[in-house]
Amino acid sequence: MIGPSGPVKWVSVENIHFEYKSAAIEPDCSKKLSWLAGWLIENSDMVLTLDGHTDLVGIDDGSPALSERRVVAVKSALVAAGVDARRIYAEPAGVKALLCHNHTELCAHRNRRVEILIGEQL
Repeated sequence: MIGPSGPVKWVSVENIHFEYKSAAIEPDCSKKLSWLAGWLIENSDMVLTLDGHTDLVGIDDGSPALSERRVVAVKSALVAAGVDARRIYAEPAGVKALLCHNHTELCAHRNRRVEILIGEQL
């Protein structure tokens, strides 16, 4: 897979979940991102990709824009905590990669996420 500076072997490390039609980072997720930022600062050879996702509830033309706002929110939080923006690749996916397809709130919540993949440049 290709990252910010070429081929990378990726490992999924975390998902940041969001409320319906929101790109606001929740307090418990802020703590996760703060920890991750500190780890990334200590491990400068690692890079990230952020995959933004939305759910199936009320799908409209805003889905790609919402997934974009979600990856920007996560990237901005990491950059504000001291991570070099050039180490972060952001990819809004919209509804292309759902974790589940039923119409329950639990399923919708699982789909409203930014997946964080971490890798080391090859």
